Amino acid sequence: LLCGNRTHKHNVFVFYISCPNFTTDFGSATSHGSVDPGIFQGTLKNTNPYIMFPEKNLTVSPDEFSIDHVPTIVTPRFFDGKETNRPDALTEIPFTNPETGEASHEQSADIKIFGFNGTALLTPKAFDNNCGKLNLDTVDRTKLRGPLLILDLIKDVQYGVEEILELLKNQEVSSVEGHIILFRTKLMEEVLKITDKRGFPDYERLTLIQKNRPGLTPEGALALQKNGRANAIMIDNISFESNETEGFHATQNLSKPEPDTGEFTPLIYHVTGTSADDFVEKHNRKNTRIEIGNPPKKQLSGHPVGVFVETSE
Repeated sequence: LLCGNRTHKHNVFVFYISCPNFTTDFGSATSHGSVDPGIFQGTLKNTNPYIMFPEKNLTVSPDEFSIDHVPTIVTPRFFDGKETNRPDALTEIPFTNPETGEASHEQSADIKIFGFNGTALLTPKAFDNNCGKLNLDTVDRTKLRGPLLILDLIKDVQYGVEEILELLKNQEVSSVEGHIILFRTKLMEEVLKITDKRGFPDYERLTLIQKNRPGLTPEGALALQKNGRANAIMIDNISFESNETEGFHATQNLSKPEPDTGEFTPLIYHVTGTSADDFVEKHNRKNTRIEIGNPPKKQLSGHPVGVFVETSE
């Protein structure tokens, strides 16, 4: 960040700061404003959304977890002109290694993926027939970022209205508007330990892990939404529901779809990397982003995503 020209003044080099979107705790650091190195003790604060600090990846890749027995299948293909039995046959695109003279062809692949493998985003279309148009195409990607609000859930506890309000009170939060909420159960990493290379978990052991999982009641989910609409709500497990409830009423209330306006809160499942004791200390209220990537142009109810949070590590 300290860059550009420098001057020699009383045998002390004075560096010019060229970072107009940063401030320090002793004042603004404007472009080409000189600061004596001896007093440059301030903490830089990022006020530019395009400049990113180090991040922690909270994503489970699609081939690491598949609760629905449908793993990602990647089939290599080559632009060698030999595909004659396919309507989408690849034409020949040859390459020659300039050093060895060895010929090769451009490579590609067919990728078959189930929408909820790995870390995935769910839209109302998945659980409400009246919300067919509220799907992946209608997600407002500009809102898939915001400060991370971590709410710890304890095993065997169903979080109703009082419990949810207590979590928010402990975080000194009056509104969750604009936040990325993470309900932290620490269970996803346990699930990944019993998952094989194909992405299939040991279902008998998965049942045991999920037996006493915490979850939200429908009323608790509504209480959260009454405190503002979060930009997204995530969980490091396979469900927001507890094992004591039937159906997906809490899930629906968390998403809070409004077909007339097109608004809803995206739900993110299978977040990982959250179980460290200092996770909250390092990541709570830090900038977080959710990346959808480039899914097929179809009305999908969900799709794998990436989740990244700034870290103080």
